[in-house]
Amino acid sequence: MNDEKFKKQIRDAFEKDVPDVLNQIKASPEYRVPDKPRRFGWSFTTKRLVLSATSVVVIALLLIIGARRLQDPVVASTVTLEINPSIQITLDEDDNVIAVTAINDDGDAIIQRNIRYRGLTIEQVTEILINRFEALGYIVDTTDESNIILIEVDADNDSIQSRVEGAFKQSLETRMGRFNAPYWVLNARQIPLTPEQEQAIQQDRIMNQYTRARVALIYRITTLDDSYTIQELLPLTVRELYDLFINLEDPDNLPDYDDMPHHPMGPHMNPYLPDTSIIFSY
Repeated sequence: MNDEKFKKQIRDAFEKDVPDVLNQIKASPEYRVPDKPRRFGWSFTTKRLVLSATSVVVIALLLIIGARRLQDPVVASTVTLEINPSIQITLDEDDNVIAVTAINDDGDAIIQRNIRYRGLTIEQVTEILINRFEALGYIVDTTDESNIILIEVDADNDSIQSRVEGAFKQSLETRMGRFNAPYWVLNARQIPLTPEQEQAIQQDRIMNQYTRARVALIYRITTLDDSYTIQELLPLTVRELYDLFINLEDPDNLPDYDDMPHHPMGPHMNPYLPDTSIIFSY
């Protein structure tokens, strides 16, 4: 017997006598290969898409918020307050303050640099301004003089104009009511002017230095009494101009005449103007 035959006999005997353990295990009814657990996570590509989309949304929101903060709000109305300092207040469509600016040198003293006016309500800004007017002596607390504020509202439409006029008038009167002096908020629209005068005011060069409300009041006084000139009336305070106006104007032209403060004054007897009669005396 050669070697090859001998090896073959041994191999056959081994395969015959040694059982196939692995096959027997697999054939057993107890044998079970557990299922491979499924993973329900997102794929890498899906995750990238979701993260990218989220980032775009977040960036867009930040840009919108930033743009709104940086963008100047739309001016819906502009209010001019005249008491001698001239102040201009711009409001947005919700009647919140956008800015408070001075129109003349006296107005510069009223504006406080440490106060953020933007976002204030009408009530808040009038409280600040009235306190400032009082502190600098433009509001009096005596009964022999009146506290007069001349206002004018320019707005996108009549509805906004009427609303803002009413709100300012009420707020200003509430605060001036704390003082002993009579008071009045004179709306520039209460000053009777002809269409020709309106046009003349718009074309007058003094409009570059003074508010339309003040110029309108001065024009009316010169119409009622032509002995006064525009140039001599321009330096007067609103209180002084009002005293002339209320004594010269026909009460029928003023629906609220009976409620308006009066300080009687004879014609041509304006204590605020120099007495030129001495020039002609001997």
